[in-house]
Amino acid sequence: MLKKIVSIIGGIIISLVISYFTLSYDGHEIHFHDRDGNRFQIIQEPDTNLMMNGLLIVLGTTLIIYLVWTFIEKKVN
Repeated sequence: MLKKIVSIIGGIIISLVISYFTLSYDGHEIHFHDRDGNRFQIIQEPDTNLMMNGLLIVLGTTLIIYLVWTFIEKKVN
């Protein structure tokens, strides 16, 4: 149980650092224009690629920490 909790927390912390330095936020804006070319509405959407890549980094680092910890435990015993 402790191994799982520490792996999740460690994965989140390490992935936050990795995501901060490697991923960039590219928020999307949609501009609607009327017939004269004037903007009358701007819709801002979140960057779903950033969220998905961040989630994959969290899952990957958590899995790596868990597998390395399990391998070290088996090697010691």
